[in-house]
Amino acid sequence: MNDEKNSLIEVSMNNLYYPMKVMSRNIYNGESSIVNISMSTLIEPKHEAEFASNIMKIINDRKEYIGPNQLSKKIFDYTNSINGVKTNISFEYPYFISNRLNDANNEITKCFCTYSIEKKILSGYKRSYKVVVPVIMYHTLFSLINAPLDSPIEIVVEFEGDDTIFTEDIVEIVENSIIKIISNSIINDNTNSNENKINFKIKIIEDVKNSLLSKFNIDHCSIKAINQQLLYLYSAETVQTEDKIKAVGVYKLEQIFN
Repeated sequence: MNDEKNSLIEVSMNNLYYPMKVMSRNIYNGESSIVNISMSTLIEPKHEAEFASNIMKIINDRKEYIGPNQLSKKIFDYTNSINGVKTNISFEYPYFISNRLNDANNEITKCFCTYSIEKKILSGYKRSYKVVVPVIMYHTLFSLINAPLDSPIEIVVEFEGDDTIFTEDIVEIVENSIIKIISNSIINDNTNSNENKINFKIKIIEDVKNSLLSKFNIDHCSIKAINQQLLYLYSAETVQTEDKIKAVGVYKLEQIFN
């Protein structure tokens, strides 16, 4: 009986897609997005039967929350009421923002964001963030020089902390670091060598990390630079007409990150 009483099970719910307001530096009530909610918690077996239905009631009660923080509080209130030992909630969503590395300054970039919160029964909250910033450099600065950085790349920024940090803050830091390092560098004949490209990525990673640590109170900061391949999609059709064969060329260019 004691073993049965002290046993715990981990229950998880994943791929719950809901419209929600996510944090925005420029919009007070948040930016509209489609959020993928995932969660897991350790509970006693006696609570498993009603767990999923109760969580769905909380999520579907849209009048009680507008964004991840409010929804998380509602879910933690429930898991605390059933003595949940540890609960993790994750929110994944796309965030669209202007790309300053483009001369026109109107290129829209889709960042991928993850906001996670963990709550243990005998401790406080632990918040973590992940922002994937795609970088496609169209700026005249990079066309005038032989920029030693492959494009496109993804800068992946991960950190923990309680400061309020917006996606715009992360994108701004990444872009400023790239522009500063490349514009202040002396480009020589071996600019495009693999060794030089690696060195520039390391400098960018270090500059992004230092900027984050100087501006915000964060912990466990991790920065990665990942090369991506730009895909060009082309299609052509030959159309049979009554009097002749007419070739119709259709050219389609998309910026796709694998």
